[in-house]
Amino acid sequence: KGRPKSASLSRYTMINAPSMPKVGVLLVEEGEPGGPFGGKSIGEICTAPVAPAIANAVNASLGTMMTELPFTPERILAALSARRETNAR
Repeated sequence: KGRPKSASLSRYTMINAPSMPKVGVLLVEEGEPGGPFGGKSIGEICTAPVAPAIANAVNASLGTMMTELPFTPERILAALSARRETNAR
């Protein structure tokens, strides 16, 4: 017990449902004073890199350098117009 059964990862088998041990769940309810309504974070997916990734994709595809969100149609057209004026010089 407590020792590896496989000396190599090439012979390691992944655990499957029938061989899973019984798992118990213990819920401990305790509020978080700093959270809204006492709520805690539960590991939400990080969405911080989404806007910069989309901004980089839009800028790369249009050949612009827009730095202010949201990318509205008006801002996109203004950036394209500015790019055309710069290229015309």
